[in-house]
This record gives sequence, C-alpha cells and structure tokens, in this order.
Amino acid sequence: MMRVNWDDFNRKNRDKTRAFEDMCRILFLRKYKLSSYDYDYNYNQAGLEFEPIYDVESKQWCGAQCKYFSDEANSTKYAQIYKSLKKAFNYYKGKLDVVIIYTNAQLQHICTEEEIMS
Repeated sequence: MMRVNWDDFNRKNRDKTRAFEDMCRILFLRKYKLSSYDYDYNYNQAGLEFEPIYDVESKQWCGAQCKYFSDEANSTKYAQIYKSLKKAFNYYKGKLDVVIIYTNAQLQHICTEEEIMS
C-alpha cells in the first residue's frame, strides 16, 4: 500500500487550502452518513465550514472547521483555531455542541493561554 504524506498532497494540489477543505468536508459528511447531495452548504459560515448538522445518534449539533497551515508558528495556529471556534459558538448559540477540527498541523491537545491569545 502506498503511503501518502503532506509533501505528496502539496505536489498534487495547486490550491492546497481549497483541496484540503474539500477533502475535510467529504470526511465530515461521511462521518455523519451524508453526501453532498443530502446536504447543501455555503462555504465558510461564521467560524465553520458550513451550517451545523444535527446528529440523531448523539443528539448533538455538529460542525466542522478546516485549517490548512503552511509555515505559521504554533501560537498563530492556536489563535486562528480559537478565533474560529469562539465565532462559531457565539453565532450558533444553542445550535452547536461539537466542532470537529481538521488540520494538517501537528498540534498538542493542550496549549497555554499565551499560545491562544498571541
């Protein structure tokens, strides 16, 4: 089996960000057993990639955020993610319980407040 890495992905996609976001949208819809035919979305809602969906199994509203990074410092990455999440949870108050973050970056599960606020 051929192993694909980020270098391969970058070589094969001129618009890396768009290709990454498209791939993540497909993964998100597959996770919730939807197809692009079942779900109509406008690109980039407030803090999310598209409107939240209601997952009947978990009884939660779920959204997705895709972040493709090239060479930014980790503190910038955390700040961008935090800004998007804050925007999403404020905008979709009562209609958003879970946000799945898709990223090509190697991030830690725990970060400092300084990393978030920089």
